[in-house]
Amino acid sequence: VCTDTIRQSVNVVDLSLDVSDDVTLCEPEDVSLLALASNNSALYNWSFFEDGTNPILEGVNATELSYFFDSPQVVYVSASANGCTVVE
Repeated sequence: VCTDTIRQSVNVVDLSLDVSDDVTLCEPEDVSLLALASNNSALYNWSFFEDGTNPILEGVNATELSYFFDSPQVVYVSASANGCTVVE
């Protein structure tokens, strides 16, 4: 009878993202949206697309998006750290 043992480390990353509340506008105006990830080194990506393409703003310090909204929009923000990504 032959036996073998394999040991492998598993790293579980707890990544969460808190974002500002939804905003309703009656006329075009500048709006600031905030996001804060549970990981201080998270990379932020703000986009009109859920998959994060064509980012409006991105970077490690991109926790706030200030944007002039003149039409209805949905804005997505993602935070990525240690191989994990969360999208709001």
